[in-house]
Amino acid sequence: MPIVIGEVGWPTDGAIGANLTAVRAFNQWLINHVLSSKGTPLRPGIPPMDIYLFGLLDEGAKSILPGTFERHWGIFSFDGQAKYSLNLGLGNRRLKNAKNVQYLPSRWCVANPSTDLSEVTNHMKLACSVADCTTLNYGGSCNGIGAKGNISYAFNSYYQLRKQNAQSCDFDGLGIVTYLDPSIGECRFLVGFNDVSSSSFQPVCWWSIPWVLIMWGFWFSVM
Repeated sequence: MPIVIGEVGWPTDGAIGANLTAVRAFNQWLINHVLSSKGTPLRPGIPPMDIYLFGLLDEGAKSILPGTFERHWGIFSFDGQAKYSLNLGLGNRRLKNAKNVQYLPSRWCVANPSTDLSEVTNHMKLACSVADCTTLNYGGSCNGIGAKGNISYAFNSYYQLRKQNAQSCDFDGLGIVTYLDPSIGECRFLVGFNDVSSSSFQPVCWWSIPWVLIMWGFWFSVM
């Protein structure tokens, strides 16, 4: 009976244990084991015919009902950049980043330091209901940046989603545009990129069609 593993992987953010160190270790061990042709204890010497690593890209609009990690399974980030290095058993060939990505200007929306932020709750809820704020959850890469950092991250996520529209950083005067990268440690404040085929910033699916061909690089055929 031929065995195909249609989906196996590890999330990179959004929850405890969801980080680059863990996912790199998991996927590299899996790849090494498949390439060794050792099989399993019940089927020694007979490895699965095909194994698909899940997934290719992060999905910023995916449902988080199963968990806040659901949007962070990608081997590549939303802009087609490899999150970590993987040895695919193809000699010196490694994952390749997307080229000629047309990023928006290097500017971010953050909490205005000169305003009273006590009434910011509803604005954060609005921002995070549209943009992805799951890295702020316990165990996420942005969980430890403090209350003002949380506000800034939510504001910026919404701002980039709206393609840096000036009004999208207003939040009744609670937001302000900065040209200094507010990223803190492993918490990366994203900058969006242009998409000539869409009127809105949609990191979920822009790269789906061109990158589906690259997906074959993660398809291991072991006969």
